[in-house]
Amino acid sequence: MRKHGSIPIVIVILILAAGGVELASMQKPAPSPLPATSPTDSPSPAALPSSMPAPTSTHPHAPTSTPTPAPTATPTLVPTPTPHPDIALHSPNPQGDVLVLAYHRIARPEDRWTRTPENLRADLEYLVTHGYYPVNLIDLATGDLDHVPRGRRPIVLTFDDSTAGHFRYLEDGAIDPDCAVGILLALHEKYGDDWPLRATFFVLLLDAEKPGAPLFRQPEFAVQKVRALVDWGFEVGSHTITHPTLSEVSDEQVKWELAVSKNRIEALIPGYTVRSLALPNGSYPVDRSLVVEGYSESAQLSYRYEAVARLGAQACPSPFSPDFDPYSIPRVQAIQSELDYRLSYYEKYPEKYYVSAGSGGIGGES
Repeated sequence: MRKHGSIPIVIVILILAAGGVELASMQKPAPSPLPATSPTDSPSPAALPSSMPAPTSTHPHAPTSTPTPAPTATPTLVPTPTPHPDIALHSPNPQGDVLVLAYHRIARPEDRWTRTPENLRADLEYLVTHGYYPVNLIDLATGDLDHVPRGRRPIVLTFDDSTAGHFRYLEDGAIDPDCAVGILLALHEKYGDDWPLRATFFVLLLDAEKPGAPLFRQPEFAVQKVRALVDWGFEVGSHTITHPTLSEVSDEQVKWELAVSKNRIEALIPGYTVRSLALPNGSYPVDRSLVVEGYSESAQLSYRYEAVARLGAQACPSPFSPDFDPYSIPRVQAIQSELDYRLSYYEKYPEKYYVSAGSGGIGGES
C-alpha cells in the first residue's frame, strides 16, 4: 500500500516543477529591440523634368525640413561622400588659381564668339571628369567655397548677353537639349551632386521700358526663365541695359545702366538680389568706383554690386590671395585655343590650381 501510495506524491511534485518552469519563463523580461540604423547612402537625386514647370518659392533641391538627430552616448562619424569613379581628385590647395570661363552664343557653326552645343558638352564632360566643380561667380567673389568637396577644383561658368542658345523652349514646351541650360541639366542628371546646377548668366535687357522682353529671345517666357534659373541654383547677374562701352559714356549714363539693370532684374525675380556685374566689352568707366555703387539721378535709383567680371585672358587668383579683387575678376573666353592652353597648363602643373580641402576652415582648410 505504501508503495502504491507514493505515486500521487511523485505526480504532484512533477506538476509543481513544470509549473515553476513555466512561471519562470513567463516572468522573464522580453529582449529589447535592436536600435534602428541610419542609412549611409544618400538618396539618388530626383530626375529633372524634361520641361520647366512654373517655378516654386522653394529651391527644388533644398530639404523641406531639418531633421533633429537623436542624442547618442558617443558621436557618430558621418562618412565622406564617395565621388563618381570617373572623377579625378587632387591634393588640397586653397591658394591656387581659379578659372572663370566666358561663353557667349551657343549655336552653330563655331566662331570667335560662338561655341557649338557639341563642344559645350565636351567642355563640361572634360571639366567634371578632371575634378572641376561649378560654383557661381558670387561664391568666388565672397570666398564662399566651403561647399566644394575635398579634392575638387572650383570653376565658374559665365554666359553673357542672354541669347537664345542659353535657354530655349521648344514648341512642345520642352527645354531644348542643345541650349546651355538643357546641356547643364543633362550633365546634372548624369552626375548628380558631383555636378550641381551652378553657373552665372549675365543678362542683357536692351529696353528698360519693357523689362525682360528680349531675355533669351523668347519674351513670352522671359520672366519664367529668369525665375527658373534662380530656383534651380544658378546666378543671374547684370550686363547693363544697352551694352555700352562704359569708358565712352558719361558718369550719369554709367549709373543709369547699372542702376536700371539691377532694379529691373530684381523686379522680375521677387526677393532676389542681383550681386554681380559683367562689364560690356570688358570696359571700366573712367571713374572705376562707379561699378561698386552709385545713384542715378535720371532714374532715381541706387545700386550696389559685390562682384565685377571682366575679360582678361587669364585665370583668377584665389579669393584668399592678397592679389584677389572682387571688382576685377578676369575671365578666359571659352574658345578652343584658350581652353586647350589653360586646361593643359593645369594638368601639367596641378599644384597651380585651387583645390578644396572641404569644409571646416578659412578657405576650406581643415
